Amino acid sequence: DPFTDKGTRTTFWNGINSTEANEKRIEALRKLFATKFKNQTLDEDMPSPPCDFNFGVFYKEFWWKAPFEGECADAVVGDDCYDMAKWGKTEGIYSHPEYYPGLSESSTLQEFQQLLYMQRKEACPHRPCGIKMEGEAGDA
Repeated sequence: DPFTDKGTRTTFWNGINSTEANEKRIEALRKLFATKFKNQTLDEDMPSPPCDFNFGVFYKEFWWKAPFEGECADAVVGDDCYDMAKWGKTEGIYSHPEYYPGLSESSTLQEFQQLLYMQRKEACPHRPCGIKMEGEAGDA
């Protein structure tokens, strides 16, 4: 029950947001596992797996805009979107490549604008007109 922070018909989940209670639950489950599966290697006896999880890449579809939907307008010299895309292409890709998944130093300014649009950057409210979906022809 989220209001009382107690389990429903069980005490196992009491204090679900308590670090101390969660540590006790994990320890109890580890002991239960060790009792039931005596021949299995325990977690603490194994090396930690490498963490190669990339949050931005994994969850992007939940918060990124579709790259070819919405009004198009190319960023032009002097506007904030142009400045952000230019900085990304000339400096950001080198100092923070994790900000620009899928792009490289050889990506075009429009590709940087498209990524900023997809990431919902306020300065880039429009997708670039020059990038077409594969197989698409004509103006956007």
